[in-house]
Amino acid sequence: EQFYQLISTSVKSSDNPNRIAVISAMGAIGTDKDEQVNAALAAAIRASHRANDGDKDVVERFVMIGNTDRVRRLARNVSFLKGYASGKDEAESSLRKCFGSQGCIIKPSFIYGGDAISLQPPRLPTGLGSLASEILGLYPIQSLADALPDALALPLAPPVSVEIVASAAVNIALGIVEGYTEELAGEAITMAGSVRTWKEKSRYENWLKEELEKDGVV
Repeated sequence: EQFYQLISTSVKSSDNPNRIAVISAMGAIGTDKDEQVNAALAAAIRASHRANDGDKDVVERFVMIGNTDRVRRLARNVSFLKGYASGKDEAESSLRKCFGSQGCIIKPSFIYGGDAISLQPPRLPTGLGSLASEILGLYPIQSLADALPDALALPLAPPVSVEIVASAAVNIALGIVEGYTEELAGEAITMAGSVRTWKEKSRYENWLKEELEKDGVV
């Protein structure tokens, strides 16, 4: 109910209420409240969908951060992670039901960024994470990981920059990512996170060309 009120307030205060999108990084892992916290996202998704009852474009897109299929399969089979997996499954099911192709689940492996190592949630600092991403992303290592069971392959998954994950979420929320966006993992996250960079570069190049043509240089 509180989330619904927040959405309703945002609509009333917005100059363009038909372009609202929600990005959620809500979640918990390694606590005794994992299932409740992660399942609470399902309630937030339903509240966003409820806001669309009167105007189908109030919440146009909903983007959530999930995890890779390997992480989820492993979590379902580890006793202290089952609540985490169950809550995430409920949230993702609600997203697909409520928003369909306008909902997106970004599925990074491990995320790196910042200057500290964290276990809950698992995080690597920028320097170490960037190096690990380059090494683990090599074809021979990924080829080996593909042949291993989930528990052994998971540590070989290349971590993803927090900036790239955030950029991908924003770009999808803005509707500027083309193609299939209901689920993004691996390189698809990087591509979605780089869209604005390439579009801005292209826009600048076109502007520069026009200016040079005006000056008779081209």
